[in-house]
Amino acid sequence: MKRNFDDLLLGSIELFCLAAELSSFTAAAAAASVTPAAVSRSVSRLEERLGVRLFVRTTRQIRLTDGGRLYFEQCRQALSQLVDAERLVTGGQAAPAGLLRISMPTPYAHYRVLPMLPQFRQLYPDVQVDVHLSNRNIDFADEGYDLAIRGRAGTTRT
Repeated sequence: MKRNFDDLLLGSIELFCLAAELSSFTAAAAAASVTPAAVSRSVSRLEERLGVRLFVRTTRQIRLTDGGRLYFEQCRQALSQLVDAERLVTGGQAAPAGLLRISMPTPYAHYRVLPMLPQFRQLYPDVQVDVHLSNRNIDFADEGYDLAIRGRAGTTRT
């Protein structure tokens, strides 16, 4: 497959779409953590490549031209399809999900981990936590645990 778009061009398309959505180079720059001049250069690069003006610019506002509106709709759809493709390939996981199996000693669980579980469940509602309380060493491969917490009595130096 022949490459039609380099990384710079794809970044320019993203900045163009952001500027079109926000109706502002300055707002697009802030959202993308770049300078307004970088957004302006990116849009100019696209306009030069296409041979079409994408925005009507004044000192106070920008407005899409008819060609800019058509290009924006197509680019927005293409970028959305790229996001969908990534989501499809990664299993749709935008956030952690699945079963997390943890083995830990009872006192540690009661005083350290279990009090934090409600907050963890709020942050990651798609993660199910299976906590096994035991002091015995576990076999990760045979027993299917993801994490084990173990400790030993420390020595005190004087």
